[in-house]
Amino acid sequence: MTANSTTLPPARKKAILQKARAHKQKGGVPLIAHVTMRWARKIGGTLFYYGKIDPDAKDFGAAAAVEEYHRVAGDERWRVFHPPTVVPTGSTMRETGLQA
Repeated sequence: MTANSTTLPPARKKAILQKARAHKQKGGVPLIAHVTMRWARKIGGTLFYYGKIDPDAKDFGAAAAVEEYHRVAGDERWRVFHPPTVVPTGSTMRETGLQA
């Protein structure tokens, strides 16, 4: 790895992801810490990314990612292309998708 490389060593990346996932667990973050060092959420079987995991920030960049998630979730134009789906579960129907 060169001196000006932006790639993290695997051990450092793994440690950052573990800390970010621990922060997610105790902080109630509705997103997942993806292995690509980005905050993500799986909606309707598709993975959407909402911001980078910042190892230097106290909250690992989760606040900005959650804000972006809520901004996108509240956008009516987004809902037109990604409507909630109805999935049968036994004798009742359960609506899945975004929750604003």
